Formats: sequence, structure tokens, C-alpha cells
Amino acid sequence: MAQTTPSSSRNHTHPLEHNLFVTLNRLKPGVDNYRFDVSLSPDFIRDTATLIRTLLTKHLPIKNLPDLDAPGTPSQQLDTFAQDYRQMMLAALTWAKQQGNEVQIDLLAQLATCKTVRQEIQKQFADLIKAVNNLIWEYESSRRRDPRDAVELKEILAAFRQQKKTILTRITKKLFRAMFAVQQKELNKMRAALFGPGTLRPDDLLINPILLAEPDQITDDFLLDEYVLLGHRLDDPDHYPALLTLLKDIFREAAGRDFPEATPADARPDPSPDSGDDRYDRWLKHPENIDFLFNPDLATKTEAATREQRLNLCLARFKQKKLLDRVVATAEMKQLCREFCPPLAPQQVRQFLLEPSSRRNIAKQLERHRRFFGRTISLTPLHGLSSSRAKVNEKQKQQHLLQDLKDFCRYHRDSTTSHRLRELMERINLVREEKVRKLSRANATLYEFLLPHEQVLDLGPRPVTRHVVLKADIRGAVSITRRLLDNGLNPASYFSLNFFEPIAKVVAAYGAEKLFIEGDAIILALTGHQDGPDDWFGVARACGLAFSIVKIIDKYNAHSTKHHLPPLEIGCGISFRNAPPAYLFDEERPIMISPAINRADRLSSSAQDLGRLLVDRRKNFNLYVFRAGKEKNKLVAVGKDAYWRYNVNGIELDRDGFMELSREINLQKMDCRLPDVAGEKHTLYTGTFPPFTGKFQRLVIRESEIFEVHPETLEVIRATGRKYYEICTLPKLYGFIRKIA
Repeated sequence: MAQTTPSSSRNHTHPLEHNLFVTLNRLKPGVDNYRFDVSLSPDFIRDTATLIRTLLTKHLPIKNLPDLDAPGTPSQQLDTFAQDYRQMMLAALTWAKQQGNEVQIDLLAQLATCKTVRQEIQKQFADLIKAVNNLIWEYESSRRRDPRDAVELKEILAAFRQQKKTILTRITKKLFRAMFAVQQKELNKMRAALFGPGTLRPDDLLINPILLAEPDQITDDFLLDEYVLLGHRLDDPDHYPALLTLLKDIFREAAGRDFPEATPADARPDPSPDSGDDRYDRWLKHPENIDFLFNPDLATKTEAATREQRLNLCLARFKQKKLLDRVVATAEMKQLCREFCPPLAPQQVRQFLLEPSSRRNIAKQLERHRRFFGRTISLTPLHGLSSSRAKVNEKQKQQHLLQDLKDFCRYHRDSTTSHRLRELMERINLVREEKVRKLSRANATLYEFLLPHEQVLDLGPRPVTRHVVLKADIRGAVSITRRLLDNGLNPASYFSLNFFEPIAKVVAAYGAEKLFIEGDAIILALTGHQDGPDDWFGVARACGLAFSIVKIIDKYNAHSTKHHLPPLEIGCGISFRNAPPAYLFDEERPIMISPAINRADRLSSSAQDLGRLLVDRRKNFNLYVFRAGKEKNKLVAVGKDAYWRYNVNGIELDRDGFMELSREINLQKMDCRLPDVAGEKHTLYTGTFPPFTGKFQRLVIRESEIFEVHPETLEVIRATGRKYYEICTLPKLYGFIRKIA
């Protein structure tokens, strides 16, 4: 249930809008040309059925039911369900990214999963009823059984059926909350990283009491427990449409002139067919706006008077419509309702408090109940409550009204959201027949959301379609080796312990493979496969791996300096190719052949002459790229990549790699002046990505112009119009970015 925190009303300067515009209008309909064909993971469906069956049987004290030997405990089965859901949704998110940031694929996967869970709960309940009936038939047909056993089973089954609504709602909530926890813990971070934080949907998409309940469960008892009690008759002042119209009018009169018009519906992404509602309706769907607009206790001194005026206006309108007494009576009777309902209905309890003429008929109803069921229900608490209502002061009435408004806002939001989501779920065809699956797949209209191992089994070997190469090159390895030998030390163990072994420990976390290991360098590769959800973040993970390598070197350099050992100096280069590499084989071992290897080698290099020219300058970064003037051509590599690099403990990403990175994750651009760095603004990009293990990792990329410079003075001659990209590693810079991003 959504709650409004006291501080929330001070965190924004205008009413918040609830923008849940969900549609599937860009997706392809399936074989019936109307519904969307969806095939979910068979393992997910099987594990979901097992969990539901286990949860259902907890309500049946029967030991001899067949097919109940499911592996694991209920908690273990719930963990398996959550893990399956996580992997399936991660695959859906990756697919959505690959299809040009088509977020509707992600929404389709969520809705299809919700529909599957709800259908499976109904199916397992029906199957369990059938299993118990079969067992009853066996007991009645067997001469060895005591006839009383069958009678006992029938009584248990009758009680089970009677509690159907309660049991199914409880199980639905349990599974949906497990999915919600996965959304909050990991999937929302992935969505923000892939598509930007603006694409995150409100939490009530899954945690919505109306969506979780069956339609026939939306009773007065349900509304009183979850939301607010509403009238049924058209002339009731708290009938839903009448109350909604009244509140819109109050919002329009109380706040309409104080705040600018909101973004038009047609200017928002993914407008739904019902997105023509006005801003007051969108405000009403955000319960926090009640405190923000009407609660003077949560306002500053300057704002409190304005909120007091709005609240008084609201009180006056409710008194005028004879609603305030209903609001106060409903709030005061909630604690007593469970004692009287049943046999009374919540509307009767409120009627008892508001209309003295109704009390005689209610007393007669309770007397009939006493004669039939032998249970006496005293009306004394209701009479006492009726008397105490006269003592409710204005401040208490205000608090009751504010809470009632927030509860109504939640009901309005959840009911409209639930209605829209049910409409969309009706348009999803959960494909179970192989014939339909093949036909839809052949027509490219089947949306399949599978677990990773099922994708491999279903699709067969997937060809490599793209690859990233990372080279980490140690500077001055020859001089370091000579120095270690002169001091009677072992250079092989030094490089192994300080470079190769620490790097080998982190390679797996980023999904990389070793191509070559030389005495002073290591070359790694990350490959992407056709429709492969697990290796979509190839460039991002290569950047994160290079970052980790530099940090490993920094750590071991601090240790080496302490023990008077020579420090290591490294340069990293990352090159991306949106094409498969070539391979040759050394017996069974494949060897990659790719221009990206040579490119990464050039990016990781550092010109000694340039280092000497920069030695007296303040170097704020670890990477600088220039184009030398004509006089210095002899010092620069001749060819397409004729640039002059200073790369000392730095990481350079080529332009193709940067463009691919911007497609893999959501990069936020910022032009800013950096602390402790004098001069003009710097262009930075930042975003997060998921390694294979561990938490999301942040990247900061610096984009800078490549200038042609004088080879002796580094004086700028002209701009070349080209950029270079450094993966930054400075801790101060990341601390600065965390504050402003």
C-alpha cells in the first residue's frame, strides 16, 4: 500500500503527475492479427506451477495426494521462481535494447508474466480440486477404506473451496511481491542503465491491490480495508464518478491558477488511448499531492497559509455536498467494522452512525442472526461511537479528510491502472501449442522470453556478430626486468604476482577471454552473439575491465613503492568492431584475427617524446591525444591512425567503441568545470552497467578535441575536427560526478 512520507510534500515545487501511459501499439500482432503471441520459458512455467501447487497444499491437511513430491521447501521454490523471473526479464530488457530501445517489448514481457502467473494459480487450484475428487472416488470405491475417510475428505474439500478467494489472493500477492522485489532490486537499475531513468514505471504496476484481486472480490469490505468506502447509488454524494468530478473541481479551483499547465499528453512518450485526461486527473493519481496542496502542518510558514486556504475550501465543498459526515463516520468506524461485518455490511454500520432511523431495522437483523446462529452481537459499541462522533473537533475532521482524500487518490490510480493493464493482458495470447508457436515464429510475430540455457537449446549455436578487444601494455618492461635482475630479484614472479594473476581474477567477472599473453602485455576480447542477451554490454564491460586493471596496478604500485620495488606503468586501449572476427586454429585452439587487435595496440601506446614534453606541465588526466605538425612527422606513426599519444595509466576507447557504448547503456552528457582543473569546461559522459557479478559499475568518459600541435612546444596550430575518448579512473572525478549526476 502506498504511503506518503511527511518530507515528501516538501521535495517538489508543483503537484506531481502520475504518468502511466502503457501501450503495445508498436508491436506486431500474432497469427490472429489482433493478439500478441507470447511464449514464456517452459522452465519458468514449470517452476511457477510447482510453487503454486506447494502453496495451495498448505491449506489442505491431506497426506495422500499424488504428484506432490516437489523438490525443495516453499522458500527454496520461491527463490527459484524469483531467479527464473529475473533471468527472463533481463533477457527481455536486452532484446528491447537490441530492437532500437523498444521499451514496449519489456512491458509485454512483464504483462505476459503477470497473466501467466494468474492463469497458473487458477489452473493449479482446479487441478488440485480434481485430484482430491479422484481421491474421494478411490476411497468410496475401496472396500479396505473406512467410509468415514471419504466423508472427512469431502468436508476438507468443501472448506477449501469456501476459502478459494482468500487463498488465491494470498498466493497471488506472494508471487507478485516476489516479482516486485526483483524489479526493485535489480531490474529497475538495468532499465535506467539501458533506457534512462525516465522510462521507469511506477511501483503500482505490480503492487496494485485491485489488480491482484479477482473482480468479484472488490467488495465494500475490500474497499474499506484497502482504500475508502464508496456509495453505490447514483444519487450518493460519494458515488465514485460524483466524487471524482468534485475532487477535480476542487483541484481546479484550489490550485489551477498557481501552477503551469503540465506537459500535453500527446508530447509524452508512449501515450495510451486514454491519455487525454487533464492534469487534475493526473494529479489525483498521485496521493502525495494531497499533503502538498492541502496540509498546512507539512508546509513552510510562507506556504502554510496558502494550504490552509485550500483545505478550508475543500472542507466547505465536502460540507456543502454532505460528504464530511460520511468521511468522519467512515474513519471512526474502521476499528469496529471487523466486529460487526459480517453479518452487517460496512454501509449498514455507517448508516447506523449517520441515520438514527435505520437503527431499529439493523437491531432486528442482528436479533435474527442471534436466533439462527446463536451469536449475540451487542450494539453498545456503535451507540458509544455515535455519541463520541459529536466530540470530534475541527482539527480531527481535517485529518480524517486528508487521509480520506489520499485513500481515494490511491483507489482512483489503482482502479484506472488495473483497468488498463487488464485490457492489455486480454490482448496477449500465451502460446502453448507447438503448431501455433511454429507458425507465429515463421511469420516473425512470436515474442519468446526464455532463460539463458533455453535460448541456447532453442536457437542452436549463435554466430559471433561483434567483438571488442582490450590491450593492457606495460611500459618499460625491459628496464624493469634489468633492474630486478641487478638486485637479485625474480622478474617473472614480479610480473606474475603484480600483473597477470590479479588481472586473471577479474576477467571472468566481465565475460572476457584471453587472446594473447606476452611478457609485458595482455590482450583480451569480449564477443557478442546473434540475439545473445548475456553479452550485450561488450564495450561497457571492456571499459569496466580496463578500469579494474588500472586500479589493480595502482594498488600494487603502492605496495611496491613501500618495499622499494619499481612501479608499473600501463596503458590500455579498447577497440570495437561491429562485425565478426576471423579465426584460424592451432590444433583445437581458435586464434582470433581482427583489425581491432592492431587498433587496440595503437590506442594503448604512448610516445616517449610526448611524455618528455609534458613532464613540466600539470597533467590533470592520464590520456592526451594530439596530431603532430609536419616537422614532427618522423615521430608519428604513418597511416590512417597517425596520432601522437600520451597514455600513462590511461584507457583510450576508439570512436566506434564510444558509439556502441552509447547504444548499450544510457549515457548522461554533462559539460562542466572540474574541481582542481583550471581552464575551460570539459565534456563528460556517465552511465552504469552490470558486470556478470557484483553491483552496477559506473563509468565516466571524457570526450576531448584532437588538436594539431607544434612538435617542439605543443602550441595548438588548429583543430582537426576529431575527438578522442578517455575512460577516466581518477577517484576525485567519480566523487564529483556522484554529487551532480
